[in-house]
Amino acid sequence: MPRPLRVLVVEDDINTREATRELLELLDAQVHAVNSAQAALDLIEAQEFDVLLTDVRMAGMSGLDLARAARRMRPRLRVVLASGYGAGIGTELGVELSSATLLPKPFSFEQLEEAVFRKP
Repeated sequence: MPRPLRVLVVEDDINTREATRELLELLDAQVHAVNSAQAALDLIEAQEFDVLLTDVRMAGMSGLDLARAARRMRPRLRVVLASGYGAGIGTELGVELSSATLLPKPFSFEQLEEAVFRKP
């Protein structure tokens, strides 16, 4: 049996963070959920994850900056950027994040599953 997908969720809104964690656990993912980019970077440095799912707009370091830093540490880490700002963030991604998946907020269970579990 394959091992569960290891997902790191970064979301500063507690309700969204916990709901996302619960949905991913229903899909049999192994989930760590944190409320800040710095907490995420500490975990990424210490552990391997398959997917980083991060909110784009957060206090302090943005999800875009987090994704860039995470990719420098773990180049093979898949990135899913969740944003309520729509496709407008596409122009902010840059070449190093061009392979990131964009997940619109609010998202459905099916959209979350597709974004996180899609094959690279």
